[in-house]
Amino acid sequence: MASLKAQKATLLLEKHHGNVGKAMLEAGYSPSTARTPQRMLKTKTFANLMDKYLPTNHLQKKHREFLDAPRIVRTYKKGELEVETIETDSNAVKALDMAYKLRGLYAPEKHIVGDVSLGRYDEMSTEELLKLDEQYNGSTS
Repeated sequence: MASLKAQKATLLLEKHHGNVGKAMLEAGYSPSTARTPQRMLKTKTFANLMDKYLPTNHLQKKHREFLDAPRIVRTYKKGELEVETIETDSNAVKALDMAYKLRGLYAPEKHIVGDVSLGRYDEMSTEELLKLDEQYNGSTS
């Protein structure tokens, strides 16, 4: 069964607009624990709570509703209809984005990290690049 603090933090996510750290603090977690909310987000407990409070089928249903029911935006100039566009409600997009992030349904982000003090990589020799790779990623053999 999920801990009481984890349940409370999960329920407080909406109040704090998806800010997990703030929800954790209000739920009673220590400031040091709340500074690393990803630790809670990766637990089986949190996954079970998400299944309970934000089931994937509900998320998919809402996504379909938002996709199928865009809002019509009309712009008038001097009382005359100037432009009519069909848009998706930005609040709906933000809500879905937060839900997908909380559920962990996005693919992991990939980052290229480099040391700017080393200069341009395309000007480095193969040997220099291999040494750099070994320095950051460990031995290749």
